[in-house]
Amino acid sequence: SGGGIPRTHSLSSENIQWLEEDLKENTKPTIIISHYGLSNDTMAKNQWFNDIPNDALYENRQTIKDIIKASGCNVIALFNAHQHWTKSKIEDGLTYFTVGSLTENVNLYFIVELEDNNIQVLDRHIRL
Repeated sequence: SGGGIPRTHSLSSENIQWLEEDLKENTKPTIIISHYGLSNDTMAKNQWFNDIPNDALYENRQTIKDIIKASGCNVIALFNAHQHWTKSKIEDGLTYFTVGSLTENVNLYFIVELEDNNIQVLDRHIRL
């Protein structure tokens, strides 16, 4: 192996089983945080993943999203990183937030406010 970042683009079957069981039992508003993306996001014009879009996303993301929808759990947002840009997207009724990389945005941070199942995400910049 040439080293670098491990390319584990699939959530393990053990973790998928845990997620399914946890969401079935959960009655609280839920936020899911993952490293790789779970939406069917395009990587067009992404300087890191334009030519290799699958390296930015979980390969088995549809299985994960099917579990989320079948659970009846109140998933109010999903956050991920890895894609080196900051954006949000609504897909099939789920709201996804991609948190930009510190590599490009060393002064960027998010404020996440949650009240009564409503989420507001604000991106802020540290003044240097």
